Amino acid sequence: MAARQSLKANVAKPAPKDAGEAAKVAQQLAKNAPAAPAQDDETEFETVSFNLPVDLIELVRDLADARVKKIRQMQRAAKKQPGGWQGPEARRSASAVVREALESHRAVLEAELERLGK
Repeated sequence: MAARQSLKANVAKPAPKDAGEAAKVAQQLAKNAPAAPAQDDETEFETVSFNLPVDLIELVRDLADARVKKIRQMQRAAKKQPGGWQGPEARRSASAVVREALESHRAVLEAELERLGK
């Protein structure tokens, strides 16, 4: 069996000049980046998995796509006006669509839970 070269030679190699430059650029970008927005409410989120029909999943996905497309159109139009865009950031979120649908039916869900005696 052939002898393997030591990894020490690879570890001891000096870092390329570009690596230091890249680190400086990354540091500048991080310094100028806005802080993550704090959530206003104390809502906790949890990722769950539900078995849903494909057509319902596609409907939610299509609605999320349509929403982001509409917001981007509004952003483009607003950028042409003085003051620019002041609305929400265009973000495709099927989770938000499902969350809004469940929130709109919260009273029905709570009433059924109460009726069932929990």
